[in-house]
Amino acid sequence: MTHTVTLNLTPVRMDTDLNIERQGDVLIVNSSAIDLSQIDAFDPMDPPPDVHEMIVGPILPTNDGYEMTVLLPYGADRTATPPSARRVALADGEALTINPAGL
Repeated sequence: MTHTVTLNLTPVRMDTDLNIERQGDVLIVNSSAIDLSQIDAFDPMDPPPDVHEMIVGPILPTNDGYEMTVLLPYGADRTATPPSARRVALADGEALTINPAGL
């Protein structure tokens, strides 16, 4: 069964790059893997310590997959207008790369 992975991206002023890649039920966040298949269907999971800086709050099981809030870093320019919060579904094999200097 293919699960949906929904990311709620929340802008935050931060100079850290964000790289997220999905490989089946494994989500790779800044080189750290999270095996989403280990999440109980009725019990949220706290993100592993090595990615807790980028994932805010628990990873939530949903009817058709998983949902989480991820920080969306933006620009070193403190006067820059933050990007809008957004919600994206990450398909199997897709990747999302954010370079804050480019926003």
